[in-house]
Amino acid sequence: MKTILIFDAENIFCSGYVKNPSLNSQGVPVGGIATILNNIKYSALKYNPVEVIVVWGGENGVKNKRKYLPEYKISTAPPKEKRLNRQEYVATLDNKKIQFDLLKRIIDCLPVRQICIDDLEGDNTLYLTYLYYKDKADKHIVLSGDKDFYQMLSKDTIIYKPQKRKEYTIEDFRAEYEIRNPKNFVLYKTLVGDASDKIKGLHGFGPKSFSKHFEEICLSVGEYTWDMFLSHVQGIEPDDKSLIATQKNILQQQDKLKLFYRAIKFWNNGYMSEIKKQLDKPLSFRYNNLLLECSKNGIDNYMIEPLFQVFGTYRRTK
Repeated sequence: MKTILIFDAENIFCSGYVKNPSLNSQGVPVGGIATILNNIKYSALKYNPVEVIVVWGGENGVKNKRKYLPEYKISTAPPKEKRLNRQEYVATLDNKKIQFDLLKRIIDCLPVRQICIDDLEGDNTLYLTYLYYKDKADKHIVLSGDKDFYQMLSKDTIIYKPQKRKEYTIEDFRAEYEIRNPKNFVLYKTLVGDASDKIKGLHGFGPKSFSKHFEEICLSVGEYTWDMFLSHVQGIEPDDKSLIATQKNILQQQDKLKLFYRAIKFWNNGYMSEIKKQLDKPLSFRYNNLLLECSKNGIDNYMIEPLFQVFGTYRRTK
């Protein structure tokens, strides 16, 4: 069985940057780097993949979504590092960028693919990467703690949550949300909202409301697009008193809700040629470059030695 591993790199990096206390040999924090490298090692040994792909978000990805949804992923509360004094805050931001750039250079030495599309958010780039490999493997493992990827779940595609070291399958999804087709999770999030992405949802519409009011959609084996959903809502009979208020709210707010739907859903939007260009590059294990990069940046051997266990039989180049 051919297995593909696809990493939501920024999600995992940011979690490690905040939570992992690892330091390099000079006492500088490298938690983000350590977390990604540990997960590459652990998941590669666990799943024995034919390909490992690390996906990054493009510089303009979130900005492009804010053109039609200005509040998208705008943080109203200052992150923990902003509670430091100015000198400490600047030093923290510098360290985050240094870790970020160094990690990319380290991964570039490994027989691991990295991909980044400047105009796309990482989530959508990961989805297009998945489409590219869909017929090239029997099983696809998406490593992320982001629930947006639930819409990709299938019998051949699972989510692996690195923070919990736990697999999340289509059966887990159906048991948790009572929605048969994971693609309809987009409608669920559109109405319920997502505080982390600043998707407000429909006012007063809670997690249980979706299965209560839209049982037909929950039981459907097919995907409901936005237009199909809106048609379904418009067809609600006036004598269905429990749904009339919800129908009225949805129809009144449909323009805003459609923008939420557009921001949440993954789209195949014409970048496949660039995806193919980046993913078709030949791979090698640049062993000496890896040792040099780590040595000059104080990355201890204990962080990279497990990678030799994973990629040790791979063809080495300088």
